[in-house]
This record gives sequence, C-alpha cells and structure tokens, in this order.
Amino acid sequence: MPVERQFRVAATFFAAGMIQFCAPSGPQSLSDSALATVDQEHFVMPVGYRGPVVVMYEQRDGISPTVSLKKLVYAVPPNGIVRSHLPEPPLGTKVTAAFQDKPEAALRTFPSCEEMRLRRSAPDQVATCWIESTQGSDIPPHVAFIVTDWLRIPQLYNQAAQIIDSVVFRKKFHGVPKWEEPKSGQPARQTSTL
Repeated sequence: MPVERQFRVAATFFAAGMIQFCAPSGPQSLSDSALATVDQEHFVMPVGYRGPVVVMYEQRDGISPTVSLKKLVYAVPPNGIVRSHLPEPPLGTKVTAAFQDKPEAALRTFPSCEEMRLRRSAPDQVATCWIESTQGSDIPPHVAFIVTDWLRIPQLYNQAAQIIDSVVFRKKFHGVPKWEEPKSGQPARQTSTL
C-alpha cells in the first residue's frame, strides 16, 4: 500500500525487490530531469527479512537505484542499511516495500509503529511502520521504517533506534525516542500523514 512522504521531520520505512533497468554498463546515472519524473521509491528486501530499514541519502559512497516506470527501486541489503547517492525525494513521493520473491506485492504500511501496535487485530502477518527521527542541518537526510509482525514491534523499534543513533547520528546524540507502549484510547503519535 503506497504511503506518501509528507514531511522531513519524520523518518520512514522501506524495503523492496529488484526490477532491472537495462543499461549498457554499471548503474544508470540519473539526470535532474529524469529524477523530476520519479514519483515512487520502492524498497525490495530479502525474503523473510524482519528488522529496520534505514535509508541515508546524499552519500558519496552511495548506490544508484534501478529505475523502472517512474519508480526508483532499491535492493535492501541483509543489514537493512541503504546508502543512496541521490538526494531525498520531494514531499509527496510514494514509498512502498516488498520482498524479493514478490516485488510487486507491497506490504501494508502503517504511518507509525504506535498505530500498528494499537491495531492488535491487524490481519497482516508482516507489515511496515515508520520510525520517528530527528532531522537537522548537520544530520544526513534519512528515513527509517521497520518490517515486523505485531509482537516484535518494541524489539525491532529499539533496534532501529540504536542503528539510527549509531549510523546516522554517529552517536553524537539520540535522535530516536525509545519505544513506549501506546495506551489504548490515546491517539497514536503520527510520524507520517497519509
């Protein structure tokens, strides 16, 4: 289910399966005009992956996604950390995630992990939820989400917080609040608006 990137203050989730773009050699370099036509990021994860997906943009040593029909497709490595040389896409860019064996079967996405946790009866065995994160001028643009079942939300959320603090913030400060169990009847904190 597509989710729109609504603001930079919230971090995001993502994972995906590869759709190759035919290029004579090496990764395709994207011109500014080609990038302007992209309206979706798709993250393809290894089959059965559970855990955080952290995407860091504007990385000198970053990878190039493949391009397919106005869609940037990133292969998520087993450690869940994607470093892209591209800038963060503009607000309104759709974000989807899927597994390699079914790259077009997007996982359900919750706007926050708290909302996913409150929906105990959600029929999805595995879904994605966005992680809240701090943004700032000295912090690389990034988004983060977790791929999880209902039971492992607290564990995987805290694992994502540790990775973001270590990889993105380089242990300068803690940019992600630790997991707190949401209270029923209290509105879930929104990290993304749909």
